[in-house]
Amino acid sequence: MNQEREQLYDDSENADVMNRYKKMIRNGKNYFFDVHEFEMLIEQFLQFGDFENAGNAIDIGIHQHPNAGVLLLKKAQLLIDKGENINALKILEIAEKLEIGNFELFLLKGIACNFIGLKKEAKNHFAKALEISGDNIVDTLFSIAVNFENLNEHDTALHYLNAALEKDKKNLTILCELGCCHDRLEDYPNSIKRYNEYLDIDPFSDTAWFNLGVVYSKLLEFDKAIEAFDFTISINEKYVLAYLNKGNVLVNQNKYDLAVDAYKEYLSFDENNAETLCFVGECYERMGKLGHALEYYYRSLETDPNYSEAIYGIGIIHSIRENYQESILFIRKAIDRNPDSSDYWFSLGNIYSLLNQFEKAVEAYTRSIELDQRDYESWLNLSELYFKKNLLSKAIKTLEDAYQSNSDVALINYRLAAYNLLKHNISESLEYIKQGMKNNFEEHEELFKFYPAAVEIKEITELIQQFNSIKQ
Repeated sequence: MNQEREQLYDDSENADVMNRYKKMIRNGKNYFFDVHEFEMLIEQFLQFGDFENAGNAIDIGIHQHPNAGVLLLKKAQLLIDKGENINALKILEIAEKLEIGNFELFLLKGIACNFIGLKKEAKNHFAKALEISGDNIVDTLFSIAVNFENLNEHDTALHYLNAALEKDKKNLTILCELGCCHDRLEDYPNSIKRYNEYLDIDPFSDTAWFNLGVVYSKLLEFDKAIEAFDFTISINEKYVLAYLNKGNVLVNQNKYDLAVDAYKEYLSFDENNAETLCFVGECYERMGKLGHALEYYYRSLETDPNYSEAIYGIGIIHSIRENYQESILFIRKAIDRNPDSSDYWFSLGNIYSLLNQFEKAVEAYTRSIELDQRDYESWLNLSELYFKKNLLSKAIKTLEDAYQSNSDVALINYRLAAYNLLKHNISESLEYIKQGMKNNFEEHEELFKFYPAAVEIKEITELIQQFNSIKQ
């Protein structure tokens, strides 16, 4: 047992019982404990996920008290926790003869049935548990909700959580779970609502402030997210994930110097975290401080020699410094460790393109596209390779393929328009221009980059004027 667990056992009011039980196990003897004492022992073991000792206590307890249905329920609970739901149901069938009026019996039967897909039976058992749960109805509703959450059935979980909240409107555990459940359903406004209700009751909850910050991050409301993480840290300066998440938000705001400060605070608690060391390297890279970036990428690799992001980062630094062969070497190493990263293949394609190694560039961009059909930059760069090689039909075909999964990308529409103008397909080009302008009018200069004469085509200038007037 770890020190924390020992301390809880020794400091509890039932320390004598726990010590006597440990002495019994240590000496290999059989001491008598009443049912209540076994319940206490089992609960403490389960509290720490100590399934082995909990199971031993249950078996000894059932041996001493074969007609104690409550111990059979504990055994069933343990089996469910271990994923042995069919065995749990067998135990519950035996327990039902002894605990017919116990709501926990039907609650556990419902949970076990739910886990093995017996939905109708689970519903009936849950209804029976709720019917007889009496003063325990809030806890029962909550337990049922958690069961559905474990099955990723969050809409159903919400039903039970809301029912529980109706009966106990200031229950912080329920409010927190509602916030989490709405978050998982990507219903962020209601998630924020529940966390704020929680904070109205307990404004000094570091967990609620942290969760609120996470939700604001997902909504891209970065200032509110930073504020929430700052509250978390002011309440609990050792809440390390708040520093990490704050750093991530600051990166999204392009505030790389402040992000570095947040990440370094996190590293003061976990100095050998390869991922966070790499994050610092990326921030320095984006600030143009390439020497500092390399330092942190290499520190990341000292912690984890196979961390592909750090290897890739070193490759990017070499690319920026125009050390292309070194860059290829490191990016290839990153790909060896993570061959399914479209970003790695895209960067490799860019370097081969700069080196005029056409076939290798095509291969890299093609692999990037295979991994991520939505990687529109790889599609564009691949089409440009063909365009520069005077393979116009192939360039058009590439972007027509890209269009299937990227019709909303304005740059692809404008590039297709330009290529079709080169083929004198004006009507088809106009359709692509219209779609491009619907997606992003400001990027229409892409058209003139690849077909400057488009500025002299009346239909195109009229389209620009039309969309310009709508925009104004």
